[in-house]
Amino acid sequence: MEPVNLYDLEKLAGETLPHNMWDFVDAACNDEITKRRNREAFDRITVNSDFLQDVSKRDLSTTVLGEKISFPVMVAPAGGQRQAHPEGERATAMGAGAAGTLMALNTSSGYSIEEVAEVATGPLWWQLYHFNDEVTELLVTRAKAAGYKAIVLTIDTPAPSPKERDVRNGYHALPGLHWGSLRDRPDLVALRSVGIPDL
Repeated sequence: MEPVNLYDLEKLAGETLPHNMWDFVDAACNDEITKRRNREAFDRITVNSDFLQDVSKRDLSTTVLGEKISFPVMVAPAGGQRQAHPEGERATAMGAGAAGTLMALNTSSGYSIEEVAEVATGPLWWQLYHFNDEVTELLVTRAKAAGYKAIVLTIDTPAPSPKERDVRNGYHALPGLHWGSLRDRPDLVALRSVGIPDL
């Protein structure tokens, strides 16, 4: 059966990917209470229609921080995509551009900042975890040089949080599929511990 909505695609992914990989994609940190609450909050959102309107020329486009996108949905940062598909974040960037929207690239993308930018056909933002100042400055400079238009600063990760499903099934990231932007700088990998410095 062909998927007709996102729920169908989610079900298909769960049936197709290896169990521990699906858990990595589907799971949230710790006991997943926040994930469930987010879903419940989204389910309470309604679309209020204006009836008896001319709908012959529909336009869902909007502007977000100066970027015009074709509809009010953006691709949020999500790492580890190469574990689910060889093209990972590069394919996501191409898909976002084809849909007329923007993508925020995850810091831990399996492809480098530049490798994603070279195939993107739409606007790109870059998600930043604050690391050691040297790592942060290097990555922000590279994102700017590659044409990323905004920084999405992650502030809710003062320390790494385990996904309980990953712990239960013994999941370990496949080597070489994360941290593509530090692939050429193994000397900096040890400095990437997440955290907020004294302010």
